Amino acid sequence: MDQVSGRARAPSLQMPPRYILASILTAMGGFLLGIDTSIIGPVTVMPSYVRYFGSFSSSVHGIIVSSILLSASVMSVIAGRPADVFGRPQGIALGAAVFGVGAALEAGAVRLAMFMVGRVIEGMGFGLYFGTLTVVLLYLPPSPRWLRLHGRHADAEAAWEILGVKPEDRERIEEDLEEGTRVRASDGGSTSSQSRTRGIEKKQEEGGFFDLFKKDVRGRTMLAVFLMGFLQLSGIDAVLYYAPLLFQQAGLTNEEASFLASGVSGIVLVVISVPALLLADKWGRRTSTIVGGLGLTITILLIGTLYATNSVYPDHGAARWIVIVCIYLYSAFFASTWAVSIKVFAPEIQPQHTRAKATALAHGLNWVCNWFVAFICPILLAKNSSAAYFLFGGCCALTTIVCFFFMIETKGKSLDEIVRAFTLKNNEDEGIGLKMGKAILRVFRFGGEIDHVLDSVDVVEEKKF
Repeated sequence: MDQVSGRARAPSLQMPPRYILASILTAMGGFLLGIDTSIIGPVTVMPSYVRYFGSFSSSVHGIIVSSILLSASVMSVIAGRPADVFGRPQGIALGAAVFGVGAALEAGAVRLAMFMVGRVIEGMGFGLYFGTLTVVLLYLPPSPRWLRLHGRHADAEAAWEILGVKPEDRERIEEDLEEGTRVRASDGGSTSSQSRTRGIEKKQEEGGFFDLFKKDVRGRTMLAVFLMGFLQLSGIDAVLYYAPLLFQQAGLTNEEASFLASGVSGIVLVVISVPALLLADKWGRRTSTIVGGLGLTITILLIGTLYATNSVYPDHGAARWIVIVCIYLYSAFFASTWAVSIKVFAPEIQPQHTRAKATALAHGLNWVCNWFVAFICPILLAKNSSAAYFLFGGCCALTTIVCFFFMIETKGKSLDEIVRAFTLKNNEDEGIGLKMGKAILRVFRFGGEIDHVLDSVDVVEEKKF
């Protein structure tokens, strides 16, 4: 209350916490690519586009759409050099400017070759922009969790303040850290805290690319790489890039209707994503992924079956409407499950010393699969519509099976608890393998000597578990 005027003061505006600003800035990179993703598919099948640039084959169509992904992936690798020379903000601005030049070339293209060159330049700009943008995240303070694990408690407190984390959230996170420390202490026997800390530091200093494939972490590395790759092989990019083409093949031959239907599919993806993000920790990663995988597999295989049996007619019949509804259901299943659960699960299961490298490798394969789907989809649709849907449906089914057998539930677990859960699972799997091996040997045993060996294995197994 203002004592002079007697009126209440308007609340002063405050800058959001630093980690929120970094998140918003990073999200703008996805927004930039999302704009291109949402418009390139419809634009390339518009009658005015075809009249101006002429007809082109399905292979050329795939190259036009996917070319941005190749140039972006290449430039993202070398994006650090311009940022080092000119500075991080200037590096981001340079990438955005190059992206704008590419978009301008596309808008003013007089020939198809000029349009394709514009897309390649646009991809180069995105690679510079996004590659530099991720470097900016390095200017955030070190993780308080990492600092605590290394005994730097004062630095951890300062990092909490810089990040603007609320005290109640800070207490909850620190309780998880203390629990993780107790767990490691119980596993490590009489090993002192200082020696454990030195071991962690040494492990991180010596960590290299091939650490991803050491016995204790290679299972998690391969699972993350597999999931991030097959996330794109599920066929979601076919809906994002080629929705008008999908709806035209389903029977919406009217141009306005096909574009309207593709716009609705985009709205479905956005609307469903909001509650999916808010409820991600309540649904659970494993449950969400398996249920979503079943939904994706059923809907996309149903579409493929309808095309394979020649049941879809452009001017009559219920099959075309079933295809359209299934495309919407597929989009809803993906946005509410895999789009969230897999992208969260893949990095969070990695141990501290390999998380960055494993995540980078997984995202690298994700980019490659993204390009592959964008390139191959129009070719498959032109030759055999059912083949595209059966390919993506098979990938969805395989991913669901892998998740059922190898994915653990991480809901409500701290990073330390997740690492411990994977360690226990590995021990359990090894124990199951020993029991199966012993059973097979006993079936084909020769005399009592094998029984003596197996009894020795029993003793070792009991000590281990």
